[in-house]
Amino acid sequence: MKEGEGGKHAIYSLSGVILEDGYPGTGMRRPSGPLNGLPESIRKSILSKAVKSGLIAETEDGFKATELGIGLLMNLDYRTCQIKSPLPLITLK
Repeated sequence: MKEGEGGKHAIYSLSGVILEDGYPGTGMRRPSGPLNGLPESIRKSILSKAVKSGLIAETEDGFKATELGIGLLMNLDYRTCQIKSPLPLITLK
């Protein structure tokens, strides 16, 4: 999945008439995406650390989850944000 492009808010006049149309972001910056609303420096840092730790890999088409990244997601309890079973230690290079 690509990092994507940020969206643009529609611009309205004081009377509520649309002056310019808006559009949603794409890729990981889409409205429900994990990088939506984050500043560029933070987005780049997140992606860099995820690649260095082996959770994702950069491809020609963007990024993809690695086996380690998929294992982490499959073992995550989304209600508590805790890992259900132990995973190998992840270290940043």
